[in-house]
Amino acid sequence: MLRIYSAKNWKFLFHRVSGLILLIYFLLHVLSISTALLFGPEVFDSVMKAFQSNVFHLVEAIVVICVLGHGLNGLHIIASERGWFRNEQGS
Repeated sequence: MLRIYSAKNWKFLFHRVSGLILLIYFLLHVLSISTALLFGPEVFDSVMKAFQSNVFHLVEAIVVICVLGHGLNGLHIIASERGWFRNEQGS
């Protein structure tokens, strides 16, 4: 079934999905770095070399998009809740 979503619904969905992506990335990032440090410099160097591949560059680009989108939408939500976008003429 095809549903038609408004821009508000798409922003809500993107905010949730980007937050989940950032959480997963953060957990995997901390886990991989700490595990690589635990097993010595050889393992650390091999992990760092793997992080320089094109696949990880794509993942980093997705993470940057998620950080920007999630952050800007979060600021928009804060501003909306504080009433900064209300039309003062109608009150």
